Amino acid sequence: HRDYDQATREVETAVALNPSAAMAYHFSGCVLTFNDQPAAALQNLLAVPRLDPRFQLLSTTLADVALANFLLGNLDLAVDYCERALSEQPYNVRAWQRLAATLATMGRTDEARHAMGEVVRLMPQFGEHYLAATYPFRNRAHAEKLRHGLRQAGWPG
Repeated sequence: HRDYDQATREVETAVALNPSAAMAYHFSGCVLTFNDQPAAALQNLLAVPRLDPRFQLLSTTLADVALANFLLGNLDLAVDYCERALSEQPYNVRAWQRLAATLATMGRTDEARHAMGEVVRLMPQFGEHYLAATYPFRNRAHAEKLRHGLRQAGWPG
C-alpha cells in the first residue's frame, strides 16, 4: 500500500524477532530499497546468503542487490549481481530488467538491447502498469532512473 514507514517498522520487527531468518532480511532489503534507502538495503540483502547459502529466493535476492547498487550508481556491481542472479535462475525476468537498465545506463547499448529482448521474451506483457505496480519507489527519481535505463535499452514505455 506504499506505506513505507509502516513497512519499514514491520520488517525491522521481523529481523529483531528472528535475527537468523534470511527471509526477514530479504524483505527488509526490498522495503528499504523502495523506501529510498538503498545503502541500508544492501546490508540486509547481503546478509541473506550468509544466513542461508541455499536460500530458496537467492536469485531474487541477488537481483535485489543489483537494483540497490544500480540506484547508488555502482553500475559494475549491479551488472555483476544481475549476472550472478541469472546464473542461479536464467529466467529471472527481474534480473533481466535490471541488467537491461544498468547496461543501457553504462552506454553498453547492444548488450542492453539483448537483455531487453530477454525481458520481452520472458514477459511479453511487460509495460508501464507492471513497472508502476511492482517497483513502488518512494523516490520518484529512482523510478525515473529505472525507466530511463529501460527506455535506453529499447523499451517503448
